Amino acid sequence: MKVAVLVVSRNRPDLVASLASYLERNSSIDHDLYVIEAGTDDDKLCEHSTVRYADDDFRGKAFAHNVALEEARRAAREKGEHYDYYWILMNDLVFPEGEDAMR
Repeated sequence: MKVAVLVVSRNRPDLVASLASYLERNSSIDHDLYVIEAGTDDDKLCEHSTVRYADDDFRGKAFAHNVALEEARRAAREKGEHYDYYWILMNDLVFPEGEDAMR
């Protein structure tokens, strides 16, 4: 099984880093992380950024998650792979340490 983890962020690389670190430590399922930077300033991009777009009019979280979904589908097609699940998250989620929330 493989999961595409779709995370939306805006100017919070600290939250993305924390969530990505949690997933690495606590997830037993193979996954790829897609981080969509929705209107993020140049100096606030995170190291996990996948796609970035300007969002001056703030099109909303749902729009950004749709961008993430399309990017994950495109990347999977390009690699000749597929995802069994798409897990849609915001960057500020916190799960209990030791819990495999993805499972």
